[in-house]
Amino acid sequence: MFGAATILFGACLAVYDGLELNFSNTWIGDIFFIIGAIFFSIYVVLSRLWNVTMTQLLLCGSVINAILYLPIYFIFLPKGLVEVPNEILVLQMIYQGFVPNLIGIFFITYASQKIGSASISAILSSVPPIGSVLGLLILGELLGLAYL
Repeated sequence: MFGAATILFGACLAVYDGLELNFSNTWIGDIFFIIGAIFFSIYVVLSRLWNVTMTQLLLCGSVINAILYLPIYFIFLPKGLVEVPNEILVLQMIYQGFVPNLIGIFFITYASQKIGSASISAILSSVPPIGSVLGLLILGELLGLAYL
């Protein structure tokens, strides 16, 4: 019960914080967010149904995605890698590449096979409020109640 209250409280803070923003084109992002959530939900259910192995996870989750994305990046998207200090580049490669794409997906796949997709969904719903609290503690970001 405490977990559900925490999630609801965090969601209320996020909504209150967003009341001062301009939302004229945010519907596009909302649609993509919903589409992403649908695909991720399908992934969690199918990984349990198919009993995905670690080798399959690494191949499908990283290698195939790299094969699909890297040509688009190199051909069409702007690059500023030359200006980025090597330390920052390596940190971001680890933090945004290795940790969520390999470690995070591995843990989610493993957990969905062991405890089920409904439990995983309930646990993952705590990410936004925990992220809000960590943003407050680590980055000094203000939550909705700070504006009162």
